[in-house]
Amino acid sequence: FLRFADDDVIALGAGEWLVPLLLGSKVLDGMERCALAILLGFGLVMVLVMVQGWLFAYTTGVTLAGLAALFFLFVVPNLKRWFTGIKKRITAFRNTWSSGDLAGWALVISIFALLWVIPWFIALTPPMRYDEMTYHLSAPVLYLREGGIVPYPEGGTTVWMHYAEMLYTLAIQTA
Repeated sequence: FLRFADDDVIALGAGEWLVPLLLGSKVLDGMERCALAILLGFGLVMVLVMVQGWLFAYTTGVTLAGLAALFFLFVVPNLKRWFTGIKKRITAFRNTWSSGDLAGWALVISIFALLWVIPWFIALTPPMRYDEMTYHLSAPVLYLREGGIVPYPEGGTTVWMHYAEMLYTLAIQTA
C-alpha cells in the first residue's frame, strides 16, 4: 500500500486540490500543472508532518493513518482522471511517433529525466557531505527518537525544522 501511495503521488493529489484554490480562474494544463501541483503538495505534506511533530505524534500508527487519509482524500478521487490523461498522452505519443515529429516528445523525455531520474540516482548514494550528515539526517533521527520536534541537546536547533527536514523525517519513519 505504501509503495503505491508514494509521497510523490500523494503530493500530486494534494497539489491538484491546491492549484485551483491558489490560481482561481487561471487554468494550467500539462507539465506546468503537474509541476506546480507536486510542489504545492509537498509543501502541504511538510506542514502536516511539522504539525505532527509539534503534537509529539511521531509514531508509526499516526504516520500510516495520516498517509492513508491523504491517499483516500487526494489520490483516489483523481485516479480516473489521471488514468484517462495517461491514455490520451499514450495515444498522442503513438500518433506523433508514427508521424515522425519527435521534437516535443524529446523535450518531455529530457525534462522527465532531469527532474525525476537523476534525483532518484542521487538519492541512492550514501550520505557523505556535511549538510546531509548534520541537518538532513541528524535532525529527523532526533525528532523521531524523541517523538516530536525538540531542540538539539547541545543547545542549538536545526534551521530547517519546517522545510526539508519534515520530508526527511517522513522518509526515515516510513522507510
